[in-house]
Amino acid sequence: MAQKLWATFSAAGATSLVASMIANLGERRTEQVVRGWMANRPIFIDSDSRILDTIAAGKCDVGMTNHYYLGNKLKADPSFPVKLFRANQKDRGVQVNLSGAGVTANAPNRENAVKLLEWLATRGQDPGVAGLPGGNSEYPVNPSAQPPEVLSRFGSFKADLASLPQYGPLQTKAIKLLERVGYK
Repeated sequence: MAQKLWATFSAAGATSLVASMIANLGERRTEQVVRGWMANRPIFIDSDSRILDTIAAGKCDVGMTNHYYLGNKLKADPSFPVKLFRANQKDRGVQVNLSGAGVTANAPNRENAVKLLEWLATRGQDPGVAGLPGGNSEYPVNPSAQPPEVLSRFGSFKADLASLPQYGPLQTKAIKLLERVGYK
């Protein structure tokens, strides 16, 4: 019988996912959901890529990973036999992780740091730029930047942007909830 695989507790994405669930469902309902995950006796794998490889090998039914790991697998092998599923498309939308950057007040080279951030917010989000959103199969934040071609295979989706500002303040509650239910 195939096992259910999930990203490990140490993954910041898992904590953010639970924080977004607390924002949307409340702590009590979120705990019920996570206890349901645990009732499936998941096997914890500390690598999103290994979770996808395990699914592809037929040793698992479902896994929770960030989409860009699948995008990178599909860039390397367009016939990689795993499909993306996005949750909550009929209501609030799927949880979104964001990355941010800033310049500290005492930055020794403030001018170049600002230039780097400006580049990251514009040309640095082009789909062909290695190591950035395009090079890593991530969606650009800049709405005028084109997403990487591999992401067209995933289609459009509804994103839960409403709860983004609440993720940070709910991180501690999310970690405590995960610890309480035995999530690794």
